[in-house]
Amino acid sequence: MKQAVTLLIMALMFSASDAQDLPGPSANLQTLPTGSYVFAMDNTLQLNSAGDFNLKTYGLVVYLLNNNVKIKWCIKAGKAKDAIDLTGTAEKLLPTFAVAAIRNFKAGPFVVYASDTSGVSSLITNFYTTNSLTGNNRPNVYRLTAPVVADIRYDLTGFVPKAGILTDGGNQNIHKGYMTNCAIPITNYTTAVGSKLLTRCFTFASEPHSDNPENVTIIKSFVQAGGNFLAQCAAIETYVNYAAGHMQTNNGISVVNSGVSMASVIYPNADLSYSQFEGVFDIKYGGSVNNWVPATGSTYINNTHNHATGGTMATQTPVGASVSKLNSAGDKGGLVFYLGNHNFSSITSIESINGIRMYINAFLTPVSINNSCTAGISSVPLAVKLLNFQGNMHDQKVALNWSVATNEMADHFEIEKSIDGTSFRSTEDLFATDVPGTVHYNVTQMETGETSLYFRLKMHDKTGVVTYSKVLIFRSVKNEGSSDLRINMNPVDDKLNFSYNSSTDNTGLIRIYNINGTLVMKQQAVFRQGINTLVIPLNQPAQPGLYFIELNIEGTKSVAKFIKR
Repeated sequence: MKQAVTLLIMALMFSASDAQDLPGPSANLQTLPTGSYVFAMDNTLQLNSAGDFNLKTYGLVVYLLNNNVKIKWCIKAGKAKDAIDLTGTAEKLLPTFAVAAIRNFKAGPFVVYASDTSGVSSLITNFYTTNSLTGNNRPNVYRLTAPVVADIRYDLTGFVPKAGILTDGGNQNIHKGYMTNCAIPITNYTTAVGSKLLTRCFTFASEPHSDNPENVTIIKSFVQAGGNFLAQCAAIETYVNYAAGHMQTNNGISVVNSGVSMASVIYPNADLSYSQFEGVFDIKYGGSVNNWVPATGSTYINNTHNHATGGTMATQTPVGASVSKLNSAGDKGGLVFYLGNHNFSSITSIESINGIRMYINAFLTPVSINNSCTAGISSVPLAVKLLNFQGNMHDQKVALNWSVATNEMADHFEIEKSIDGTSFRSTEDLFATDVPGTVHYNVTQMETGETSLYFRLKMHDKTGVVTYSKVLIFRSVKNEGSSDLRINMNPVDDKLNFSYNSSTDNTGLIRIYNINGTLVMKQQAVFRQGINTLVIPLNQPAQPGLYFIELNIEGTKSVAKFIKR
């Protein structure tokens, strides 16, 4: 019941989403004019010589994308499994002509607007020749003879999918086989180790089977940056149950491998890209991980939604295919696809064909990174991002600390110091750690009492790019009045940290004045006998500059200066 309620809440949350990648997408209705091309993706209009769905159609679509053809992906929002996406009057244009008829296109057809079809028929013919396709093994292409309204989910213009098939588990030939069966051009995929995902050109990565979670943090960073990732079979259990992974649940899964019949499998999100196939998918096809449930106490995170499960729409269990999204709902990509079963090796059985189709659908779902480089080569890497740089000065010591994102791209850091704010010199080098993701650093330097000190951080990434932080300014400030009042961290940001050595238990009044003597803040505080350390928020003063704190306890005043940055 708890899981059913969770899924219901998820469904309600998603129903209002306008994101293309999440449940409840909004329709994007456009008119396809007469002369537009339609690439059928269903089991009636796109069959090969053996009478099976022609997987080579995927290769044709990728080949055209490689040649800058403007392709759209038509998926009807809200449709049921195997429902019609597009009905139009169309003639079969290639490979052989057939007269126009009313045709129903299902399973996510791809389209090219009439205005963008110049030279496309020649490219299609070249694809047939290049791949030695003859007869009905050549994908069918249709041409509209009357305009029709279509629901365009994705505009793939300018998108060139590039897959890194990971070799860390030693099963890379499984996914290479899927690419070969679909005639995906060899320029669109290559094998890679997980550690290269952030420095090589990929839009998509996949792991067929792995028992080694070593690269899961890098994979997670790749997805958070906008790439897509698919884990199949044992790789699912490895990544989702590893603490640094948890990309779909907060506490992992339990593999159950329940014997759900193909006829009982349900498809909860038939209008999303992953589920664009016609017919059944077997969630008990084979391998060490066929289907699973959340582990005890585990809940779904990162907008996880299911695509092939047992049970009912309310329970959706066990799960055989699922997706989560780690970046913002409105941004492209950032998707993690899980696909049960070990290997879809048959191109004649529908359940195996549809397993391959789910993989290629994930590969074709557009992303927001690496759209203008060649698969597998060195790319412009994810930049080292400085999240913060701050510090404080106390007892002739300057303590500096900073945090960076995508730390795996950092090489080393230099601390640079100046006494005039203009001429900086390097005072310390710190090599970056090997830890990916967000990492915190800190250093402490002894100083000799200069009136003013300026510090900045010089960051070197692994490609030789150098960037600088903002400049931090520290000024030596002496306490005035009673030595019992001491500023602990100076300059200060949004909080004032000070100590007072009180001779009795008492209540004191704290006042803060600006350099002109104007009262900007006051409050009371309770002091106990001995040394008291207080931290008070500085909502006021708001402006940077020199200020005075005055502490009044039974008529005895203590004053100290501080600098607000």
